[in-house]
Amino acid sequence: MWEGRKLPIGLALRRQRNHVDGMRAYLFYSMKKPSVFGFTKDRTGANLPGEHAPWYSLGGRRILSGTAIRGVGSAEALLAAISATGFYIAVALAHR
Repeated sequence: MWEGRKLPIGLALRRQRNHVDGMRAYLFYSMKKPSVFGFTKDRTGANLPGEHAPWYSLGGRRILSGTAIRGVGSAEALLAAISATGFYIAVALAHR
C-alpha cells in the first residue's frame, strides 16, 4: 500500500518504536535451585531447561534494550539469547 511513497510520520514512528524497544519476557525462578532465574517469551515457561524444573512464574515484563537489569546485567545479552534460543538463564550471586 505504501510502496514507493513515504509513510505518514505517526506510522513510521510507531513501527520504529515497536521494532527497537525490546520484547515482553516472562520471568521464572527455579524451585529446585532458587538462585536460578529463567527469562523466556513463552508465558508458560515450557521451553526452560528441565534440569532446573519445576519453574515458578513471577510474571511478564517488558525488557527494553539499552537498559540494565539488576542482578542480570545488560538487557542486550538477555534479548539476544531469547531471540536466538527462546530463553535466558541467570544465576543470582549471594550478597554478603
